[in-house]
Amino acid sequence: MTIQIASKAIAQLQDLSVTAQRIIAQYPNLDHWIQANQDGKSFYLFSDEVDFINRLLETLYTSSTIWFPQCDFCATPEKVFDFDGDTIDFLFEKKATDDDQAQKKILRDNDLVTSSGIETIRQWLQTNHYFQCDFLRYASVLDIKCLSDVATHTVDFKSEFLEWIKANTNSAQELLCNVNLITKGQTMAQADTAAAQLNTVVEVKKIVTRELENHLTCPVLSNPPDEKTLVSVVSSWLTSSYIIGFDSIAAGLALVLKSNTLGNDDENNASDSIHRLLKQIRRVLVQGKPIEAYPGQFGGVWDYIYESSEAYLILRYQNGCLFTHHWCEKTHSLT
Repeated sequence: MTIQIASKAIAQLQDLSVTAQRIIAQYPNLDHWIQANQDGKSFYLFSDEVDFINRLLETLYTSSTIWFPQCDFCATPEKVFDFDGDTIDFLFEKKATDDDQAQKKILRDNDLVTSSGIETIRQWLQTNHYFQCDFLRYASVLDIKCLSDVATHTVDFKSEFLEWIKANTNSAQELLCNVNLITKGQTMAQADTAAAQLNTVVEVKKIVTRELENHLTCPVLSNPPDEKTLVSVVSSWLTSSYIIGFDSIAAGLALVLKSNTLGNDDENNASDSIHRLLKQIRRVLVQGKPIEAYPGQFGGVWDYIYESSEAYLILRYQNGCLFTHHWCEKTHSLT
């Protein structure tokens, strides 16, 4: 026997899980490769079925994603193996005439974005020429996905705001922040003039940035942690750090803006608002517990949901770092 997965010899396709068998059935070359190597002289060892499917796809199809045309999305094997049984049944049995409601629920529950959704955001970026910052030409799918929150933005920004966005945007995350900051600044400014509103935006961003600069350190791990490791790492980290830090100023600012921490009165209370949010984040990490973990749609990301009596907090593992990614009070939807 030449194929082993997690020290288990694979003598036939039936030795694999139902999910693995269904994936293989979509790719004839995978089945041919397995049949050809079951009795060969070479020895193949895989850590698990995700590793097995992933390496075969990369070798035979130069791709590490699985395409579901009827549902208009792709995902890595790691993500597909994380789907529950009902989702797997739906994805591999769905016909073009199926009710779209079940599909929408799957997309929402599993934090998936469709190819048409990505294209809609790209078109929005092209149509709204004032957001044509040079870096967006090279934006990744993850970058594009993060902009979904503002892709339907209809506010007709004044020219002063557009020029400021162009001059102060260096990433998709920062574009998201700046668009939301402009919207927030228009409600916070005491004066009606564009100059006064822009001054408020600049001041708020400066205050929030100054507060977040003290919280940019985070644990470094070689692999996505399991629950036991996660609890240990977080507990150990909090003995010397106030919170699990953010991976960038822009990411921290995006979390602050989405949490509705900043009031609509003026910028003077921004610092106090940030301190209250950081205190709440620490309380969730100390008193809450991880309730769910799931991989990202496009690979390289794992999200860990913490829950307390007051809120949900998502820690994200990406590029070897574990950092604070998302905050949501229980009065709002987590998604």
